[in-house]
Amino acid sequence: RDLPKWLTEKITAFHKYKWGLLHGVDEELFEQELPPTLKTQVANVTKKEVVQCLPVLRRVSPSVLNGIIEGLEQHVYSPGDEIVSYQELVRGPVVVSQGQVYVMKGRGATVENRLQKGQYFGEESLFVDTQSQKRLV
Repeated sequence: RDLPKWLTEKITAFHKYKWGLLHGVDEELFEQELPPTLKTQVANVTKKEVVQCLPVLRRVSPSVLNGIIEGLEQHVYSPGDEIVSYQELVRGPVVVSQGQVYVMKGRGATVENRLQKGQYFGEESLFVDTQSQKRLV
């Protein structure tokens, strides 16, 4: 397709970033091919650390933790991508597993906080959908 140069450069940068991060392995595709029991075991090992960053989940039963891990969505973003928009409905917390995320005040560009590996945003959205008063970039 004939895309603008700025967009093709952004796509190329994303794929280079993801390649360096995952060493060329598409983890989602790899996991999809596993039988359900093995898929659950792999997810429990690889995603448990991320979920347990949230203090409210540190003491939940293994069956509850398994259910949360099963519903966990993992996303890779390019630097500068907006992860959560101002006033967007947030349906679950954002946990940083690699890199850094900037918490921006309202609609503006003022950095209020910087999140790094193991830090999170929107823990309360585990229990009730919330409208974000911040932006995550």
